[in-house]
Amino acid sequence: MDAARWPATATGPCVGTVWRTVPRCSPSFLTRRQTLGALDPGGLLLGLRRGRGPDRLAPRPRRGQGPDFFPIARFRDRFYHPDVIAQVLETGDPAEVLRLADAARGKATKTMTAAELLPPTIEILSPAPGTSVGLRHLILFYHAHSDTTPITEVEARVDGRPAKVISHLLPATAKGSTEWLARLTIEVPPRDVTVELIAHNAQGASEAASFHARWSGAADYYKLDLWVLAVSISDHPAAKAKLDWAAKDARDFVTRIRAQESGL
Repeated sequence: MDAARWPATATGPCVGTVWRTVPRCSPSFLTRRQTLGALDPGGLLLGLRRGRGPDRLAPRPRRGQGPDFFPIARFRDRFYHPDVIAQVLETGDPAEVLRLADAARGKATKTMTAAELLPPTIEILSPAPGTSVGLRHLILFYHAHSDTTPITEVEARVDGRPAKVISHLLPATAKGSTEWLARLTIEVPPRDVTVELIAHNAQGASEAASFHARWSGAADYYKLDLWVLAVSISDHPAAKAKLDWAAKDARDFVTRIRAQESGL
């Protein structure tokens, strides 16, 4: 990624930074007051990288200790102001431009850090990556965490579509909490699918936690066990009800059904 600082004058302070993330990609511009003037296509190449180091007060359980990454597109509505950037480049004074913008709309700009706008994060704890699935009901254990406002919902998707939820076991303390450790059971089709879990809070939706379910069930997974009990009575108490071939008929019936085993 290439970056260049943009000074107000030849000897003045820096008013912003220009990034070009990949060759032939539209550059992004960010002022010292974190106002965006341009985004890379989709707003996915730049973002906020937040670590989970020892300075965090409540480190959460993770498979790895890698940082969380939030694409800058998540903050587009609040920080994307190309009109302001254009004036900054002309005047070289971001504070003055924001003052004029506030006066024009009659409302003061509320300063917030990106960290105050973060959506939650979510991680699938089980099954482990690469686990095969042989049943239609898939049980997922997950951990969702929010550094801002309480988690309000966790949704499940199968191949991008809403999943059928069989059960969702949450702890009694989940309501109003920023930490969810729960078990979710969903229905999956008898084929390879991608399952996604997405957590929500007041700031929006998390990045999806994905699990690729590799179907290993038998082709006739949907077939139920069929048990046959054939009963015949040849020696009946009533003389007129006695039958000579009842037992043979029962045995023949069982033979015919058995011949269809695995084919029903």
